[in-house]
This record gives sequence, structure tokens and C-alpha cells, in this order.
Amino acid sequence: MKNYEADLRRKVDAVLEHAKNRRTPIMTLITTYGLKYNMYSGRIQKVVVMDDLFRED
Repeated sequence: MKNYEADLRRKVDAVLEHAKNRRTPIMTLITTYGLKYNMYSGRIQKVVVMDDLFRED
């Protein structure tokens, strides 16, 4: 998990380096299981679960 968090950090840094604008990317997790909150989950800013994708308003 620690390696995956470091990989995500490198990817965000690469996006920021190559982005033409100064906007901040939002780290979004799309999952069927949800997010398990732990010491590494703080990097994830938005979580989209299966119910969100098929919700009828």
C-alpha cells in the first residue's frame, strides 16, 4: 500500500508538471467496494461507488 501511495504521488506530480493551467487535480477513486480509511487514504479526495453510477434522481 505504501508503494501504491508513492506511485499515486508521482503521477500527480507528473500531471502538475505537464499541465498548461494551474489547476489542482482531484484524486478520485472509482470502486465497487468503497474506500477503507487508513493512513494512506488521505490522498483520495473523492470516492465514486457503483450506486453513484446507477443512481436515478
